[in-house]
Amino acid sequence: MGAPNRGRMRVVLIVFFLGLLSQVSGFLTFLTPKVGVYLINELGPGKKLTLHCRSKDKDLGWHQISFLEMYGWHFRINLWRTTLFWCNFSWYNAGIRYDGSFKIYDAARDEGRCAVLCDWKVRPTGLYAYTNEIGTYERLYRWPVPDKTVSRK
Repeated sequence: MGAPNRGRMRVVLIVFFLGLLSQVSGFLTFLTPKVGVYLINELGPGKKLTLHCRSKDKDLGWHQISFLEMYGWHFRINLWRTTLFWCNFSWYNAGIRYDGSFKIYDAARDEGRCAVLCDWKVRPTGLYAYTNEIGTYERLYRWPVPDKTVSRK
């Protein structure tokens, strides 16, 4: 009877320590950097940008920003450096809707690229991210080809 009980005890201990690790890692996020992400609409005068950003754990909701307006948020990177935020964007130009879904913050990519301040410019030619190493904005994403059948009336 001793061997089966030891096996169960190991499973119980493993589950206990995994639960404890999960709680401690959530508590210890204060040790990780606080990051700010900012998106600015540079689509052109009169062009509104609709966006919906989220991570696995946090939904930031829908927002609409006018030309030259900014939307942003702050968060802490998780201990495993797997923090990921993505956003869905849509905007209209000449009655045609442009849509795209892009990774806006990916800890694996962005800890070196933008560290604690990650600025984005949303332009008609794509999404441009500020990169510390080169000291300027570079296009990371192009808009997908729009579906010509979707238009605003």
